[in-house]
Amino acid sequence: TRQYSTEDVSVYILDFASMIMKRFEKLAYVGGVITAREEDRFKGFIRMIMGELENRKEILSKAGFGSFSVYRESGKRDLPQIILMIDNIAVMRELFPNCDEELMTLCRDGIAVGISVIATASQTAAVGFRYLSYFGKRICFHSNNTSEYTMLFDKCRIQPDDDPGRFLTEIDREMYEAQSYIAFPAEKESERIIEIDRFMEEVNSSAG
Repeated sequence: TRQYSTEDVSVYILDFASMIMKRFEKLAYVGGVITAREEDRFKGFIRMIMGELENRKEILSKAGFGSFSVYRESGKRDLPQIILMIDNIAVMRELFPNCDEELMTLCRDGIAVGISVIATASQTAAVGFRYLSYFGKRICFHSNNTSEYTMLFDKCRIQPDDDPGRFLTEIDREMYEAQSYIAFPAEKESERIIEIDRFMEEVNSSAG
């Protein structure tokens, strides 16, 4: 967010896990955060984002550009990059099975028109292989079920340590073990919330 303006990036969050992500609704870059309890908002969002998908396809086609990246490279700034974050995609699919085809289309076609989907899941099988095939970049944290690594990565011969934050990822067909970090370190959850709010205030004051 520090590298881009609110005109460059829009973020939407579907929180079907802890609902802690609801707190980020106040962030200037975030267009909305929807939880599992908000069925009407969820369905309204699906209609909106699918309409945006089709609208962008038409805009790029009329402009003669084959992809969103080329469109932006040409100097066009009317369409922001949209990032859709889905926390616990398995629960989302279970609660709203009638939206499965729309979300599948979004995962498949979105990247070409500037809509990126980031999703989390506790188990690979719960995501479904049809969905999984549309996620080119994958990471896998330590799992007690070692089959998770081979389900996500072909010919995976390594496993991450069980240190907190350790994960595997694949870059240019090479497997790597990497380390993530806690964005808002704190001893207590209440202190973490304070740090999150402080971060959002700082970002919102400089967003433009």
